[in-house]
Amino acid sequence: MYDYGTQMQAVSARMGTAWGSVSKDLSGLPFPVLGYGTQGEETMMPKDPIKAEEYRKKMSDTRKGMVFTESHRNNLSLAKRGKPLSEEHRKSLSIAGKGRVFLEETRNRISKALKGKRATDEHRHNLSVANKGKNLGIIRSQETRRKMSLARKGKPGSMVGKHHSKETKRKLSESHKGDRCYNWKGGVSFEPYCPKFTKEFKERVRAFFGYQCRECGHVWQPGETRLAVHHVNFRKDSCCADDAIPLFVPLCSNRCHSRTNHNCAFWEYWFTEMINRLYGGKCYFTKEEMNLS
Repeated sequence: MYDYGTQMQAVSARMGTAWGSVSKDLSGLPFPVLGYGTQGEETMMPKDPIKAEEYRKKMSDTRKGMVFTESHRNNLSLAKRGKPLSEEHRKSLSIAGKGRVFLEETRNRISKALKGKRATDEHRHNLSVANKGKNLGIIRSQETRRKMSLARKGKPGSMVGKHHSKETKRKLSESHKGDRCYNWKGGVSFEPYCPKFTKEFKERVRAFFGYQCRECGHVWQPGETRLAVHHVNFRKDSCCADDAIPLFVPLCSNRCHSRTNHNCAFWEYWFTEMINRLYGGKCYFTKEEMNLS
């Protein structure tokens, strides 16, 4: 069996260097440095491709079935913590991994090994902290977008032909309820509407805008679901409150109105500017004007 330690000692003796300094000065070696070991040290393989392949096979065979103890894993983790990889090391790893495709058997083994395992809350928190802000503000070039598009073309989505179980659906629902939802606003959806926000008032808003959705431009036709009347400032009491400006716009009940639940600040600005610039700040008929129309 190829003995790495014996080989290194032999090299050290030939080069006239101390054992500890061999890994720092690798010039003049009869074989090239091709990668890194489990401890981050440089590993070397024979120049001859046949011998190199034999070396890989022997190393693979010696590690098959090897399972690190929990204590050993913790020691490895602590030893590497806080030590960033050099740019050269990152580049070597990137080159080594390019074009690599796992065999079906390998994928099955990895899948089997990970099944039933759940990351601890501490691990999840550490991952969240480590990745926070990394993707914000990243603008990918057109070439990168094109490559990503080509790589995904013809490949079905990860959920095609699959369905969540009832238990999974229940868990997803529970995980987004109340203050766990990203769009939670303190429970305002449970508050009652202002008494002045009646069916008759909503009809005056729709009529003022010609029964047209102010987002997509669709004109309501008899027999269709009536246009929803959206509170521009997202306040249910805007008809009655002294500190609120009553601004409203008609929107398609499902598609367009649902979109305003995301990025509320943008939609408030967008519709406020539209009403002020195009309609002089007015957004509904008075009762008298409605009767005349």
